[in-house]
Amino acid sequence: MPPLQAALTHDPALHWRTLTTEHFEIHFHDGEETLAHEVAGIAEQTHKRLIHELNWRPAKRTQLILTDRFDFSNGSATPFPRNTMSIIVTPPRSDSAINDYNNWLDTLITHEYTHTLHLDKREGLPVGLQKIFGRMLLLFPNILQPPWFIEGLATYHETDNANHIGRGQSTQFRMLMRMESEYGIKPVKQINQPLESWPMNTVRYLYGVYFYQFIAERYGKEKVQELVEQYSDNLIPFMINSNTRKVLDA
Repeated sequence: MPPLQAALTHDPALHWRTLTTEHFEIHFHDGEETLAHEVAGIAEQTHKRLIHELNWRPAKRTQLILTDRFDFSNGSATPFPRNTMSIIVTPPRSDSAINDYNNWLDTLITHEYTHTLHLDKREGLPVGLQKIFGRMLLLFPNILQPPWFIEGLATYHETDNANHIGRGQSTQFRMLMRMESEYGIKPVKQINQPLESWPMNTVRYLYGVYFYQFIAERYGKEKVQELVEQYSDNLIPFMINSNTRKVLDA
């Protein structure tokens, strides 16, 4: 399916190949073989690091679709029907909010693989039900969290303060949050949905990463992962408030 998925959004004349590693199947088109091997190395190193930080190992290889056929920077990840990441390797522009990086591929893969592990993670009853009903969308508890919860966690993990990497430490994000503070912090019901007003969809990354950084600074870094652990066995969606109160004793 991933090579077909890639072919549907690209020039049909492209020839696709697959590079298989221990934990990934990397699908790439003509002219990307060297890049695919570079991505393979970065992806495996990212896997080794993040499986411990997020306490989760996917049961099967993650599908990774690689392309350089677009002139913008982006990526995506989904656990349904199986773990699949798509990455556009084009580096961001100098004025972009995602321009704080040392190696663009490393930052991008860290962000998207955080999504993969987070969204694929489940414990307790959802695990048993998936053995009966398969990988049904509603049996992935974390995929039903608000976008700012999901994007905030990935942005939190992409951030490396010591090396000035990631949006969680960027001067642009600090400027954006100062302006939010000056003009009024948006209520949760507003950031739970796409915004048509400034700062538009950046809000999910901005508010999300500052939320997790606040948790880490006020309650300890271990509470960030505990939020993930506690939510991963929920069958009833959208229990953000009760889950957070339980973890933080608030």
